[in-house]
Amino acid sequence: MDNSGAARTVGPAGLIGPVLTGGFFGAVVLWSMWFITHLPWLQIPEQFALPSLLVVWVVALAFAVGRAASATGRPLYVIGSLIGFISSVPSLPLIGTKTAELTNAADPATASVRPDAWMMALGFLALGAVLGLVAGVVRGMFAPAQVRQRDWLPHFVLVTIAAVAPLLFVGGLVTSTASGMAVPDWPNTFGSNMFLYPLGPRAAANVYLEHSHRLFGTLAGMCALVLMVGTLMSRRTSWEKALVVAIFALICVQGILGGSRVNLDSRWLAFVHGVLAQLIFGLLAALAMYMSGAYAHAHSMVSGANRRFRLFATGTLHLTILQLIFGAMYRHLRSPHPLYSHIGLSIVVVVFAAAAAFMAMKVAEDRATDTAKSLRWLGKVMLVVLFVQFMLGWAAFFFTGDGPAAATVWQALIRTSHQANGAIFLLLVSGTFVLARRLPKVAA
Repeated sequence: MDNSGAARTVGPAGLIGPVLTGGFFGAVVLWSMWFITHLPWLQIPEQFALPSLLVVWVVALAFAVGRAASATGRPLYVIGSLIGFISSVPSLPLIGTKTAELTNAADPATASVRPDAWMMALGFLALGAVLGLVAGVVRGMFAPAQVRQRDWLPHFVLVTIAAVAPLLFVGGLVTSTASGMAVPDWPNTFGSNMFLYPLGPRAAANVYLEHSHRLFGTLAGMCALVLMVGTLMSRRTSWEKALVVAIFALICVQGILGGSRVNLDSRWLAFVHGVLAQLIFGLLAALAMYMSGAYAHAHSMVSGANRRFRLFATGTLHLTILQLIFGAMYRHLRSPHPLYSHIGLSIVVVVFAAAAAFMAMKVAEDRATDTAKSLRWLGKVMLVVLFVQFMLGWAAFFFTGDGPAAATVWQALIRTSHQANGAIFLLLVSGTFVLARRLPKVAA
């Protein structure tokens, strides 16, 4: 498909948003794959990890190129080069882990930067552009893009959510393995620049988890910064602009809390840090729903069940946040009282969440609008996630022990899966709450 004609109708301003979205999407995928292939528990050989990273990066870029090209009409190879380059910029902290080495392998405080570090960084940026070019050419050969107008900001919110999700999971692993003090200083790492510290499959597992958690925090911060600037420069509502500024400010506060938790060795700060992370995740879900087409057209969803749906959706959100606080208090402070409160409240959460999910599907029954489709999807997925969360909670209670650190890798994964699935549940509940509040108030 020849996109040259369409390209003349899209100026630079219309190109920036979709390219940024695609580039940061590629970066999120690359970071996630990097974490998996370098995880010390897996001991994946370097000769396998590197090709795997490149293949996954190219696939992610090819997907992003198609989405961006369909929104801009630009030639795919041009879009691909730009997206590939942009994806490599926020990924520079990953190459920073390769630009330093330990003088003494037994002493993590002996890191030194290689003399050719700057050349490695420039080569990495060039590699991103080349891989993006390849992805654009390949995408054009098999699936030429169809030009469609899209608002890039709602998609960038989803990319930001995707960047925060692995941050929450890695943070959960840090808590489950009691690795929060594996790196005793902040913002440095064992006295070295945080972004120039060697990290790989041969690092100690607790150091790897804590340090990679910090790196993922920078990725989330970069995504939130781009999202805030883009929203403030757009014609979005004042409420959406205020919400995105609040999210960025909270992410900055979250970073300071995490560092202070290390410097002060405070479990209470760790507790606040864990709760705030989940709340930011929920706020991002609310923002995504505010910017969605389902929210824009929800006023037409007139139903006699709206009032009850709003009631149960609101109650589910409040109960879930309270449940989150009890769970985080037990994980970080190991007091039995929050645990028993967490277990008892889980029954109430199940009742309210199941009712809200069924009511969402009831309100959307026999309707074909975007709002109805979103409500049906939210209701079905919420029921599945709720069931999984309930089962994971009991698995964590019976099979993972009561010590601060999990005794085995599997115990750590079960604990963290319960925490991560809870974050997904909060994500769904937050979106459902926003959509329910948008529905017109109709008497039963």
